[in-house]
Amino acid sequence: MSLLETTVAAVIVSGAASCSLHLWGLGTTWSQRMDQQRLGSTRLESELVASLARLHNAAGQMDPALPCPEAAERALALLTQTPVTEEGVQRTVQQRGVALLLQLSSTEPPLKRQRLLHPIALGLCRSQPRQALPAPPPDPPLDPPVDVDPATTDPAVTDPTPTDPATTDPATSNPSAPDAAAKDPGSAGSGTDLSATSSTDLARGTVALSQTTAGGNDGTP
Repeated sequence: MSLLETTVAAVIVSGAASCSLHLWGLGTTWSQRMDQQRLGSTRLESELVASLARLHNAAGQMDPALPCPEAAERALALLTQTPVTEEGVQRTVQQRGVALLLQLSSTEPPLKRQRLLHPIALGLCRSQPRQALPAPPPDPPLDPPVDVDPATTDPAVTDPTPTDPATTDPATSNPSAPDAAAKDPGSAGSGTDLSATSSTDLARGTVALSQTTAGGNDGTP
């Protein structure tokens, strides 16, 4: 084997070994980090359980008839005065209205847990009974039905004015008159002949009177 081949083989072996060592180092670091996170989570969970146990033990010593705001203040004082049991864990308690916000954190590894605690859920106080809503006001009485008196009813609406026969148009009130005349033509003809006869007799009398007057003027007997 020549010197060149030996040099190339040595470079390849050293490169492969270096890559393997680097990958092994990354795997070891990642495994250690996961172990630290798991250990930190276990510490936070243990501290949370210990804090809840202290609050439950205090619930047996407190008067359950206390108002919830006062019970929350006592629980806040209890957690503030009690030291942390787990190493590397920091505890912070803040009051949010009636409830308590419990925060647990660790610096290595950087983890954080928080829990909202209510005094009623912990047994430190009892829920206040709700006040009954006031009854709604009664409905106003309905108006009684109004009876209509016929004597006071408007006559223009209930009793229209009767029609006067003297002022009624005959053509309108008796529309069957033209039909009766049309059905009885004899009656109409008789009236016409009577008028013609009267006119003829009147003419004859006038002529006779004229002749008599003329004869008297001439001296004829």
